[in-house]
Amino acid sequence: MFTLAAVDEYGIAYDAQIFYTVEHAEMFVSWLKDLEDEATTSAAYFLRSAITDLENQLAEYKEFSA
Repeated sequence: MFTLAAVDEYGIAYDAQIFYTVEHAEMFVSWLKDLEDEATTSAAYFLRSAITDLENQLAEYKEFSA
Protein backbone atom coordinates (compact mmCIF):
# COMPACT_ATOMS: atom_id res chain seq x y z
CA MET A 1 0.00 0.00 0.00
CA PHE A 2 1.27 3.47 -0.92
CA THR A 3 -0.06 6.68 0.61
CA LEU A 4 0.10 10.42 0.24
CA ALA A 5 -0.25 12.22 3.53
CA ALA A 6 -1.81 15.62 4.11
CA VAL A 7 -2.36 17.84 7.13
CA ASP A 8 -5.78 19.24 7.94
CA GLU A 9 -6.58 22.70 9.28
CA TYR A 10 -5.99 21.45 12.84
CA GLY A 11 -2.49 20.17 12.09
CA ILE A 12 -3.51 16.51 12.12
CA ALA A 13 -1.95 14.27 9.47
CA TYR A 14 -4.12 11.87 7.49
CA ASP A 15 -3.85 9.71 4.37
CA ALA A 16 -5.18 11.92 1.60
CA GLN A 17 -4.74 9.26 -1.08
CA ILE A 18 -4.16 5.52 -0.84
CA PHE A 19 -2.90 3.29 -3.65
CA TYR A 20 -3.21 -0.46 -3.25
CA THR A 21 -1.08 -1.47 -6.24
CA VAL A 22 2.26 -0.44 -7.68
CA GLU A 23 0.59 0.23 -11.02
CA HIS A 24 -1.89 2.71 -9.56
CA ALA A 25 0.83 4.55 -7.65
CA GLU A 26 3.01 4.74 -10.78
CA MET A 27 0.09 6.01 -12.88
CA PHE A 28 -0.60 8.70 -10.27
CA VAL A 29 3.06 9.78 -10.28
CA SER A 30 2.90 10.08 -14.06
CA TRP A 31 -0.30 12.14 -13.83
CA LEU A 32 1.26 14.43 -11.21
CA LYS A 33 4.31 14.97 -13.43
CA ASP A 34 2.02 16.01 -16.28
CA LEU A 35 0.28 18.50 -13.99
CA GLU A 36 3.59 19.86 -12.75
CA ASP A 37 4.51 21.09 -16.23
CA GLU A 38 1.71 23.65 -16.25
CA ALA A 39 1.37 24.39 -12.54
CA THR A 40 2.06 27.68 -10.85
CA THR A 41 5.26 27.90 -8.82
CA SER A 42 3.53 27.25 -5.50
CA ALA A 43 1.42 24.39 -6.86
CA ALA A 44 4.49 22.87 -8.52
CA TYR A 45 6.22 22.80 -5.12
CA PHE A 46 3.40 20.70 -3.63
CA LEU A 47 3.23 18.46 -6.70
CA ARG A 48 7.00 17.87 -6.58
CA SER A 49 6.71 16.97 -2.90
CA ALA A 50 3.97 14.42 -3.61
CA ILE A 51 5.90 13.00 -6.57
CA THR A 52 9.07 12.61 -4.52
CA ASP A 53 7.19 10.98 -1.66
CA LEU A 54 5.52 8.41 -3.90
CA GLU A 55 8.70 7.74 -5.88
CA ASN A 56 10.55 7.08 -2.63
CA GLN A 57 7.85 4.67 -1.47
CA LEU A 58 7.91 2.87 -4.81
CA ALA A 59 11.72 2.61 -4.80
CA GLU A 60 11.70 1.23 -1.25
CA TYR A 61 9.01 -1.30 -2.16
CA LYS A 62 10.90 -2.45 -5.25
CA GLU A 63 14.16 -2.69 -3.30
CA PHE A 64 12.67 -4.95 -0.64
CA SER A 65 10.45 -7.01 -2.92
CA ALA A 66 13.22 -7.95 -5.36
